[in-house]
Amino acid sequence: MLIGRIAQYSRSTTPYSGLAESAVTSNVFLTVDAVMVNYSWITSSATASRLTVQGNEADGLNSALNESEWLDMKGVTALGYYSMTTIPRWMRFQRTPSNSSNTIFLSLHFGP
Repeated sequence: MLIGRIAQYSRSTTPYSGLAESAVTSNVFLTVDAVMVNYSWITSSATASRLTVQGNEADGLNSALNESEWLDMKGVTALGYYSMTTIPRWMRFQRTPSNSSNTIFLSLHFGP
């Protein structure tokens, strides 16, 4: 959608979706230009474990992201829909062990 001369758009993806595992770290997403991030977390059961949003401010384009540079930004224990307006350069999700399958839906919003 165009507002004035500045384009706004959203990109949605599923960081991971699937069967229960001992612990899962999602793919990494470049989120540096996003103005808002929305994510929702659902499981195949009524219970949740813990979902942690991690951020990294390293370059990551000219060199690999170092595991020690990831910082926990937000942790949630309830299933639901969440928003963030403090956006790191890189973002990923981690969840603790669970006996149910988990799915996260991620929407990145760009524009003014």
